[in-house]
Formats: sequence, structure tokens, C-alpha cells
Amino acid sequence: MRKAVHFVKQMVATGLYSSGALSLIARTRLRHRMPVLMYHRVIDDKHVCDVHSSSGIIVSKDVFRMQMATIRQWLNPIGIDEFIEYLRSGHGIPQRSCLVTFDDGWVDNYDIALPIIREFSIPAVVFLPTNYISADKMFWQEELLVSMSDAIASADEERLAMMSEILNSGSQSYELTMDGVRTYISDLKTGRDSDINEMLERIRKLTPAGPGLQHYNQYLTWSQVREMQEQGLSFGSHAVSHRALDKLSEQDCRNELRTSRRIIEEKIALPVLSLAYPNGNYNEDVVREARDAGYEVAFTTEPGFFDRNADPLRVPRINIHDNNSSTKSRFLCATVGLF
Repeated sequence: MRKAVHFVKQMVATGLYSSGALSLIARTRLRHRMPVLMYHRVIDDKHVCDVHSSSGIIVSKDVFRMQMATIRQWLNPIGIDEFIEYLRSGHGIPQRSCLVTFDDGWVDNYDIALPIIREFSIPAVVFLPTNYISADKMFWQEELLVSMSDAIASADEERLAMMSEILNSGSQSYELTMDGVRTYISDLKTGRDSDINEMLERIRKLTPAGPGLQHYNQYLTWSQVREMQEQGLSFGSHAVSHRALDKLSEQDCRNELRTSRRIIEEKIALPVLSLAYPNGNYNEDVVREARDAGYEVAFTTEPGFFDRNADPLRVPRINIHDNNSSTKSRFLCATVGLF
């Protein structure tokens, strides 16, 4: 069914693009509205097997180059500083403006995305979770996938049985397959931090040497951040620990927002005025804390456009990945919010 839906969308996108209708739709839908594109990881073919992230946050290198070329041809990309200046001035944002953002600060942003961004002179902002920059660690999702992947590959029956027990210790059952683990991760994201931490402790006891960090599951170093800054990229906060801010105490949330801003400012020697809520989680209290911490703009993961009526601390974004934007016509359809 998924393949059929993908095929139909591609056929519709191709028809709209080739007929010229997509250009007219873009002109209408982007009038006084700006798409903010949300990227995470950009991977080249030789490193696909080294990646343990969800396909919903991955763009392949060739597709990313096509997308940047399309942005340069069709849109008016602006940087985060320019965006903030428009907000301050109260003036309308120029027609067909767009903003390119990256969450998490993966090392492939430096290795793969940066040269392409520079090739097409696209301004972009990268949101950094400070605990992970220059640190030998992974997000819990990737760590779990690496550990489970290693266990499945080992064919060690005792280890597999214990991994299966961890997956099925709750009220739901999950198959000990990579798809089963991904479903488990998706469900666990909505749970409590204590449940995630308990699961990680059990997993780590089965892999005492650690999951074996692989280069393409790592994050930027501060040296790479400064080099990217010298080449025109901007940086904002993705909090400290990448925990869901709306699940934290008031004091913990405040510390996450203020500490991350202070650290990044110390490292790049520039004001940090932008924030992306980790996992897109926020509520009224988080927004208030963000405002009090000095952020002038904050981005969600909710789909939509920025317009004159939008709250600068609740800016929606369009998530871009290979599954929804692997061709020029599909990418343009996603950018104008069709599908």
C-alpha cells in the first residue's frame, strides 16, 4: 500500500510539474508565507550501512544536491539572521523566501551537506544539542538500534533472548527485527524519560563494551562548528541533552535552554537567538521559558508555513527526507505543502 501511495503521489507531482501548474500553485500558496525546511542527516551511498537513524530524517547526497539546486532556482533562501531582522522590523518577508534548517548537528552536516550548501550559496542554520557536540555518545534511539543490530548479527541465542525480553517487558509485544525495534522506539518516544533510561541500562549490561560508535552516528565537534561558521553557516540551540522539554521540571527546562545558549555563544562568539525544540516537544511553559531565556525565534516540527500571523516562538517546518522529496517534482510539492 505504501509503495502504491508513493507511486500515485509521484505521478501527480510529475503531472503538476510538467504542465506548469505547480509553478502557479507555488505562487499562490507561498504568497506572504515562507516554508522553513527541516533537515537532519545527509548521507552518501558508501555510508548508508553505517547509519542507524530513522529513514524519516535521512536525505541521500545526490537528492540533497538536487534539492539545493532547486531552492536556488525556484526560491529565495534567506539566513536565520535575515529572518530575525524581518521579525524585528515587522516588514513582510520577500516573496518565495525560504529558510533551511538542520536539527541535531550530525557530523554528516559537515562532511556531506556543507560542500553542497556552499556550492549553491544556500544560507542555513544548524541547531546543536550541546551535550553531544565533541562527545563520544549517541542519541538513545541510535544507541538502541546499534545494540540491537549487533545482537541480531551475532546470532547469539542467549543475547537475543535477553534483548527480546527487554523489548517485550511492557504491555505491548515487538518482534526482534529492525522494523520491530523501530516501532518500539517510536512508541517509547511518547513515554517517560525514566522508562528510556531503564531500558538503556539493561541494554548496556548486555553490551558492556558499548555499542561501538560508528563515524556516521556521531555529531559535530566544536572545531567543525567553527569551521562551518567561517564558511557562512549559522548555529542555534537544540537544548543540552535533547530531552523533551515539555516533560522536564520548570528548573530543568530553564537550565536546558539557558545553558545551551551560553555554551554555544561561548564557542562561536556570537549571540544565539534561535532554538529548535528537541523532538518538537513544547507547551506554553516551554515557550515562556524560551522567551525568558532570550530566544527570539523557536522552531517546532509541526507542518506548515511561517506567515505574518505566526508566533515567532512556534514556527512550523516542513520535514524533508528521501521518502517525500526524492525527485524535483516531489520536493517542490512538499515545499509548497501539497503532500
